[in-house]
Amino acid sequence: MKMSIERRKFLSKIGALGITSILPFKNKIMANMAEAEEPTACVLIPSETRGPFPLFEASQVSSQSALVRSTINETQVGIPLELTITVQNLVCNPISGAKVYIWHCGRNRLYSGYSNNMNPGQAGLTYCRGIQITNAIGQVTFNTIFPPWYNGRLTHIHMEVYVNDVLLRTSQIAFPLDSVTESATQLVNASYGITNNTITNYTGDNVFSDGVSQELITLSGSVAAGYIGTQTFVLDFSPVPIKLLSFNGGVENKNPMLWWTTENELNVSHFEIEQSTHPSKNYFSVGTTVAKNSSTINNYSFSLPQPLPEEINYYRLKIIDKDGRIEYSTVVTIHRKTVASMALINNYATNKIVVSHPVVYKNSLVKIINLSGQLIATGKLTENVTETSMQIGFLKDGMYLLIIESGIDRYVTKFYKGQ
Repeated sequence: MKMSIERRKFLSKIGALGITSILPFKNKIMANMAEAEEPTACVLIPSETRGPFPLFEASQVSSQSALVRSTINETQVGIPLELTITVQNLVCNPISGAKVYIWHCGRNRLYSGYSNNMNPGQAGLTYCRGIQITNAIGQVTFNTIFPPWYNGRLTHIHMEVYVNDVLLRTSQIAFPLDSVTESATQLVNASYGITNNTITNYTGDNVFSDGVSQELITLSGSVAAGYIGTQTFVLDFSPVPIKLLSFNGGVENKNPMLWWTTENELNVSHFEIEQSTHPSKNYFSVGTTVAKNSSTINNYSFSLPQPLPEEINYYRLKIIDKDGRIEYSTVVTIHRKTVASMALINNYATNKIVVSHPVVYKNSLVKIINLSGQLIATGKLTENVTETSMQIGFLKDGMYLLIIESGIDRYVTKFYKGQ
């Protein structure tokens, strides 16, 4: 259903025991900072409803690794459409590192993932859905098929953009109607053997009836050759001038802790530590830490108040600039059972560490990362173990985090490797 303009504006604001292998590995962390320029003509894209058929809650999109892909049509055969989306802020600077999620109906005029009277037999399918991360110039490209019309709607594509896994905007892509009988959408639908007799203009579409100037795709191509489309998605987003290298939650000496590492802090005021018992809402402040404002690497830690309110607790950083700009980190979890049962027998070690932890499931992993978030080593754990020892003589001296991943659970603690 079409949202009112007032609601749109409102929503827009919102040798080891259990170890079989250890493999060195390096991972580079990318940032998404962009310098502001003088304002130009970029206009915020309208906010639209998430429906129909988004398949995931907004808080679940970040975990859909199977959908991170550029070719999304899967079994759906149709007229090819290469779609490039550029994500910018209000002063037309590209936003790199943003997550773009799109979905649209297939040639069958149905949406993947659902099975009901209006959309039968599509449960468990994922065609015509995809996620991509914007590059240095704020762009992603999807290869799919040209979506058809279906009763009640003009041709369209649903689109969302997330920054640091926070949903910033939901909108839709509209397709041009050069004339009802000669537009690309009419030609494509004719080639599919379908005709939309319910809507012939934007006014009759319950989403696009209030205008499509910011949502209209630019198209080139033909039915025979396929189409290329471009769209610009403008967000009200200005990142705080800081590079957040890592953010983790865990246990140190039986205390629940948060650790984070930054680089290139410029004009940052402070960090607010926020807690919730829900992954995407009802966060409140449990403390603050003053920013060091150094361009070098900065390490922070914060001891959380006890007892933890629930079995699973969610934490994020609210990064506040001296000019009032705000950016949020990703969300981390800490379990009560982690605080109760995870401990290092020797958190200062030279050659071996021994850690007790909650019982682990089959195919669990142990990992070592440095404070900048780079993965240094990983190994497999034996099912049902509650204590693990690990050789660390190969590590350079310094602080590290030990992480155990067991099913959807993640247990973290910190240790120091010395001589």
